[in-house]
Parts: sequence; structure tokens; C-alpha cells
Amino acid sequence: MIRKAKEAGADIAKFQLDRMPGQDDPIRNAPNDWLAFLVETCHYFNIEFMASIWSRKALDMARAVGMERYKIAHQMKDLKLAEEIISDGKEVFWSNPPATDLRRASNVRKVFCFENYPEYFGCEWADPEEGYGHNGWVGYSDHTCGIETCLWTIAHGATYVEKHMTLNKAETSIKDNHFSADPQEFAELVRIGIAIGRING
Repeated sequence: MIRKAKEAGADIAKFQLDRMPGQDDPIRNAPNDWLAFLVETCHYFNIEFMASIWSRKALDMARAVGMERYKIAHQMKDLKLAEEIISDGKEVFWSNPPATDLRRASNVRKVFCFENYPEYFGCEWADPEEGYGHNGWVGYSDHTCGIETCLWTIAHGATYVEKHMTLNKAETSIKDNHFSADPQEFAELVRIGIAIGRING
């Protein structure tokens, strides 16, 4: 997956570290030696490793491997943990951050996403009220089928885009596979997205 993401043109391979309380997910709750392997693999393929932080344990893991920047998912509601993540001073991408002073920190980059997903249509709604490029909104985290919504957000000023990627949309062990992009679709998203970015200047 990491190799395919790099070949498709991704700048970052983003994972999940640890899990939300009550969530039994062995992929997110990976042991430290598996985390080290993921980081090493990203380094080998020259793609940045990044992860969503779900717990204090996850933050400690991220610090231990020297993660360059962090992600806070919209489901993570622990504001004390968010404050600690932000206090590291590293760049933090935060999906739909709540209306607190934390989201005004100079290292926070606000990311818009649909909180209920998958979403099958509605590009006109894939935009925070202020618009991309205003009040700290820089990006979009996608949970829609296809790549069109991602491209729409780039055309409207998003400079950071997350898109799920899969090797097999028919595989059912992970619920997100059916709306994820396969490597060919992801490569097309990158190719067209870069061209749109150049037009935007």
C-alpha cells in the first residue's frame, strides 16, 4: 500500500494510531514494532509517514518515531489531548475542529470533511462556510465515492487533500474500501489535481 501510494503520487501515507475508547480495531492498535516497520517502509519509499492521533499512547508513539506533523480526526473529541498535540508545536491538520481557541493556534490547519459517510454526491457542500484559504481552512478529508469531489475542492482552493486508498474495492474486511480510490484512480486524482493547482496559481 505504501509503495502504491508513492507510485500514485501521494506526498504522505496517513495511518491511524491507537483507537477510540470502546473500539476493537487491531489495525489501529498495532504494536510499536509494527509502527517502526511502517515508518521505515515510508522512509524507504521516500513518502512521509503521518497518522491520526487517538490517545495519549498514540501521541507518545508518534513522538517516539519522530512524526513530522500530526492529524486530529473529527471523531476525536478529547480537547485536553488535542491541546497536548498542538503544544508540541508541529503542524497539526484537524478535521472539523470544534469552536474553541485551540483551532486558532498558529500551527493548526483546519480540514473540512463530511462527518457522516460515505457520501455519494454534493460537491457544492464540500466546503467550509469561510471557504478554503480563509480563517485557516486549508484542506479536505474525503469520504465520497470517486475523485470528483476532491478535484472540486482543489479547484476551490484546498491545498491539502486526504483520500482513502485500497487495492481491492470488493474486499469487505474494512468498511471504507468501497468508496476508496484504487491506485489508478488515485494517480489520476494527483495528476489532475496538480494541473488544477497550477491553474489556480
